[in-house]
Amino acid sequence: SQAWPALALGVLLAVSATACAPRRAGPKPFRPQIGVEQSDPDRDFWQMPKLVIEKMGVRPGMKIIDLGAGTGYMLPWLSRAVGPTGKVYAAEVQPALVDLLEKRIASEGLSNVEVVLSTSTDVPIPGLVDRALLLNTYVELSDPVAMLRALRRRLHPTGRLAVIDHLPFADVPGPPVAERLPLETV
Repeated sequence: SQAWPALALGVLLAVSATACAPRRAGPKPFRPQIGVEQSDPDRDFWQMPKLVIEKMGVRPGMKIIDLGAGTGYMLPWLSRAVGPTGKVYAAEVQPALVDLLEKRIASEGLSNVEVVLSTSTDVPIPGLVDRALLLNTYVELSDPVAMLRALRRRLHPTGRLAVIDHLPFADVPGPPVAERLPLETV
């Protein structure tokens, strides 16, 4: 059905700390095949990066955190959207992914992107950002309440948080349904 891609984008959400999932043991460890999974050529169709950026209201000069940047799928899109006067922080907790991100940024010449090794409860960046993006990341947070509080401290007062995840339906692309973010959690 053509209706599900529009639903997959969801909406920009203000997440209530009381509605967050319970604390998890920690992030899933980096799997070497993740680079292949995340670079699937069909991903642009179901992830809709242009629409994500549009709905987030990203403009040139903005500062953005891509929390759980993974292999950096969104980084070229975000980098172009904020332009040379903007900044993108690619935040990741896993050192193996940090190394991979740094290599990708260098090879693609994304001069306005900085990789940040974050913790499960904070993203150490200077100053405030205009947008924070959790793209298929929320379910990986070991302590979502602490991380959301940290993001709130890092967001400009007019900043926005986008939580975008896989739809909880079996007939759309993505991980097994049991691993998807329930709408009730958000």
